[in-house]
Amino acid sequence: MLHNKKVLWTISLFIVFLLLPVTLYIAQTKQVTTQHASFLSGNNTNLIYFYPSEDTVSGNQPLIVNVRTVTRESINAIQANIHYPAQLLHVTNITYDGSSFDIQAEEKRMPGLIKIARGVINPVSGDNLIATITFTPIAINSSIASLSFTNGTAVVDSTRSQNILEKTATAVYNLVPSQTSP
Repeated sequence: MLHNKKVLWTISLFIVFLLLPVTLYIAQTKQVTTQHASFLSGNNTNLIYFYPSEDTVSGNQPLIVNVRTVTRESINAIQANIHYPAQLLHVTNITYDGSSFDIQAEEKRMPGLIKIARGVINPVSGDNLIATITFTPIAINSSIASLSFTNGTAVVDSTRSQNILEKTATAVYNLVPSQTSP
C-alpha cells in the first residue's frame, strides 16, 4: 500500500511540475491564435494587413513584419505597395518562405516604397501569408515608424479577375535606442 502511495505521489509531482507548464504554454499560444483569428473573422472584409501590427524595437534589432491577406472569396493574385519611412527604416530582406503565393511577378525596393506582386495557380482564400519583410532601424533617437499600403494595392478575385480589396490596415512600430549599461 505504501508503494502505491509513493507511485501516485511521484505521478502527481510529474504532472504538476512537468505537464502543467507545457499545458499553460499551449493554452497561452492558443489564446493568442484565437484572438488573432477572432480579429480576422470579426472583420469579415477582404483585407491586407501587417503582422504584428504594432511592436517596440530596440537599437539595431531587426523588425520582422509579415504581409498578409484575409479574404472571403478565392484569390489568385495580389499587389502590395507598401510605404515605410526611409529615414527610420532600411529594408534588409524580403522572403517568401511559407507564402501562399508562389509565383513572383514583381519585387521593387525604392526608398520609402516596396512593391510586391505575387500569384498562385490554385486559388486561395482565408488568411494567407504574402511575404516577410525584415527592416533594420536607422534612427538614433526614439521614433515612431508607420507602415501603410498605397494606391495600386490589390487583391484579385480568381473568377472575375477584379480587385476585391475592401480594406487595408496600417502598422505602427516604436523604435527606441539600445539601452547601454553603465
